[in-house]
Amino acid sequence: MIELKVARGAIYFELKQNKNALIDFQDVLLLDPSNLRAHFYVARCLSAGEQNTQSKAQDLMLHLEQIAKSEDEYLSGNAFYLMAKVLTADKRFNEAQAILAGDSLHDIAFEIISFALIFIGVFNMN
Repeated sequence: MIELKVARGAIYFELKQNKNALIDFQDVLLLDPSNLRAHFYVARCLSAGEQNTQSKAQDLMLHLEQIAKSEDEYLSGNAFYLMAKVLTADKRFNEAQAILAGDSLHDIAFEIISFALIFIGVFNMN
């Protein structure tokens, strides 16, 4: 049942039906709080939304932190990237860079995103 909910939620996500996807993934997390794919898709749904509130950002970061702890390089790499993206959108450039610097498995991504953060910081000063 859990895998079916994850699969259906992923289909909802691909169809951009994030509310339905979130329902499925939250159901999965009630049954299996350590399900990394559910955490990953909840984070993707939350980051794809249009409204960025403080509580939504905190919820997103909690899911990303769960994923970042995993040994799955694909999921953890995406988690670090999304964490940096959230922090960058909040103009917390140093924290975003620090998160990426702590991820030794993704040194190339760190270099690319560090350059982007410097570029954004220099050219988006208000």
